[in-house]
Amino acid sequence: MSRKNFGKILSAPPAGRRFTLIELLVVIAIIAILAAMLMPALQQARERAKTINCSSNFKQIGSAMGMYTNDFGGWLVPYSCKIKILTGSSYQTAQWTTHLNIKYVKSYKVFMCPSHTNAGNELSKSDWFQTQVLIDAAGTPRGSYGMNWRSVGSRYANSNPQVNEANKLSNLKFHSQVYAAMDARDPVNPLLGEYRVSSFAHATIGMPVPRHNDSLNIVYVDGHVGSKKASFSDPYNAQYMGDKDSNKRAWEGK
Repeated sequence: MSRKNFGKILSAPPAGRRFTLIELLVVIAIIAILAAMLMPALQQARERAKTINCSSNFKQIGSAMGMYTNDFGGWLVPYSCKIKILTGSSYQTAQWTTHLNIKYVKSYKVFMCPSHTNAGNELSKSDWFQTQVLIDAAGTPRGSYGMNWRSVGSRYANSNPQVNEANKLSNLKFHSQVYAAMDARDPVNPLLGEYRVSSFAHATIGMPVPRHNDSLNIVYVDGHVGSKKASFSDPYNAQYMGDKDSNKRAWEGK
């Protein structure tokens, strides 16, 4: 081999080409841009999945409510009342979630919205009924979903004088338009759920909450599930849920 050819061999570049620092930085920048573009789409897809899961919960709740009404001669499940579960036990106050959880749903998790990040922190074990019920550490019923208190959970809006007791399905009209239960929150602490919903802004009773891209899920008295747009701060606005005056048909079945 000549000295000239030997020199060419020594100066030849390596077979595997190496990236320069600038090229590496360009690739990293492109990956970052693509990730930033895809992230909102991934978040939207994740939220859509949660919304579908929540709708599935409400479908089970709607079916459970219907079975309860059939079993109890047309009476709707009360939002709260005293019941005796175990033979020889005393009467205890139980919310509608417990009533349905006794027989009609497979798991208390049906009452937990996947978009309600605080729902899992509100669970406690009841010592009088051997199942999970949705109460917080102070004993306040929570969960993610609230029942239409004045006309579905009671006949307060459908009786004269007004009584805070169970209502009958026959007292309501427009079953496909009456709100039965929905995504709900505490009126003071928006992180907490609430087991009952008022048909107007109330200081101590729960209110609708749009947990799903400015919308909330609702199960109606006839058992079908839908969703409505709502404002977080003013869900009772007439262009959204309305209230007992502007949307009497949906809130009171009149």
